[in-house]
Amino acid sequence: MGVALDERGKGVGKALIQAAVAKAHARGLSRIELTVHSENQVAQSLYRSVGFVHEGTLRKAWYLDGQNFDVHLMAKLP
Repeated sequence: MGVALDERGKGVGKALIQAAVAKAHARGLSRIELTVHSENQVAQSLYRSVGFVHEGTLRKAWYLDGQNFDVHLMAKLP
């Protein structure tokens, strides 16, 4: 999920994640998982604000532009 730079800070991301969670629950899913770049504090804060919790870290899980990055695992349970 991503939000255009000029739309950030307007609640767009929160509305998107809340809609996705609602749709998942409507389909009977009880556990929702996501991964997020370990340095993306803004996204992590957003996910925590709607009930996701940090469950672990995958070290050097993503490779981008010649660098390895850690990835956090987050989940939301009912």
